[in-house]
Amino acid sequence: MRSVLAGGFNAGGQGIYAIDVTDPDLTTSNKLKEKMLWEFSDYEDKDMGYSFSEPNIVRMHHGRWAAIFGNGYNNSQPDDFTSTTGHAVLFIHELENAKSLLGGNTGDTYLKLDTGVGEVDTPNGLASVAPVDINSDNITDYVYAGDLRGNLWKFDLTACQTSCTPQQTLDKWQTANNPPTLLFKSEESGTNASQAITVRPEVGRHRSKPGLMIYFGTGKYLEATDNTRSNQVTQTLYGIWDDGSNTTLTRSKLQERKILKEITDGNKTFRVISASSDPTQSKSGLYDQAGYSPEHDDDTIIWGDVDRGYGWALDLKVDGSTSNQGERVINRARLKDGRIIFSSMLPTNNVCDAGGDGYLIEVDAMQGGRNNESIYDINGDGQFNDSDKKTVTINGEQELVSISGVKLNVGIPAPPSIVGVNGSDAVLVSGTSTTDAQDSSSPAEANNGVEQIGRKSSQPLGRQSWRQSY
Repeated sequence: MRSVLAGGFNAGGQGIYAIDVTDPDLTTSNKLKEKMLWEFSDYEDKDMGYSFSEPNIVRMHHGRWAAIFGNGYNNSQPDDFTSTTGHAVLFIHELENAKSLLGGNTGDTYLKLDTGVGEVDTPNGLASVAPVDINSDNITDYVYAGDLRGNLWKFDLTACQTSCTPQQTLDKWQTANNPPTLLFKSEESGTNASQAITVRPEVGRHRSKPGLMIYFGTGKYLEATDNTRSNQVTQTLYGIWDDGSNTTLTRSKLQERKILKEITDGNKTFRVISASSDPTQSKSGLYDQAGYSPEHDDDTIIWGDVDRGYGWALDLKVDGSTSNQGERVINRARLKDGRIIFSSMLPTNNVCDAGGDGYLIEVDAMQGGRNNESIYDINGDGQFNDSDKKTVTINGEQELVSISGVKLNVGIPAPPSIVGVNGSDAVLVSGTSTTDAQDSSSPAEANNGVEQIGRKSSQPLGRQSWRQSY
């Protein structure tokens, strides 16, 4: 049994490294040198960019362990090892640095799967990747990743699972991903402007159909022009169904969801999002031949329908507003209890604003809309009921509705964390601000830049098992 640490340099360099930390004693430079397995940079492959992509250590179908990572950004920046393509690529690097293991006759220790998308003048780049094991054998079958052009890619690593040599397996991976499957192209509604994907996708099983659901938000926070709320592409939260057909989906195949209202109550701002219903649930017990209830809403996703039957899209702009405020997603989402949780950010160049602020957003994972029941303890009484809802006017009628979004007071939010607190869940979000944001009129508690919001969970907490002693 060994433990390996892999990491990168973000904007500090073009490389990924791997260190054997089975014995974590790194107190001297000699010990660190002995434990260094390898460093992979643009010296080894010119398509390696600045390593914003977080490496994943996984077991592969050729019987070995590897680090999988995207190539990052700006690989064509002029230096001694400038990319001649500007493409977004996926790297698979052996954990062992023996040339005979992965490269075979090539003499290399890594495999490169090229999307073929990007130019030297405007380089593309692959963000953090999501390896997926679909049959629970602890071996990676597929890899999902997005790029700066808004492409969501699917890499197939299932070829030759039992009957091939490692070299034959690698050859088949290369063939199967030349190019990889373009699963979805994320574009701004109405303009078709590209929406960059700079986060690791979150992946879960479809609730009622074969295949997987892929969740991600769009946007980037990398360049000087990103640090403003003006003249920005409207970014979007997505839930995409990969039904296994390897067909490229477009936004026209998705059901549109909206941020209907923003409500200010005291010093807090809340969001109300479009309603949705599960078409497989029927109050009357009646179902059609496809297994769907006739009671569902008109905008409910009917999975597989040629008209918007492959997922949902939620624009980060209040319906009817003329400005999106530069809101975007730069953190991985979190899937729990059949709901998908995002943290968004809105930048600012005001030196007193901790870089910006953002929202916590949570919607039904399958339909992309708000939940009928309260999911946040808005009033802080430890309960989840109608007192946590808000009355709003929708289509000319007043409705008491649940809240799907809360503006945070932590600066630029980090990815949300979920912990058990007093028999329920709490969402914890840290940020770039260290200001104590606790306030008696706030539904959340924040201390030193960490905000806590009570969250309803469908899973029991506390002791899950025990052992009887005699």
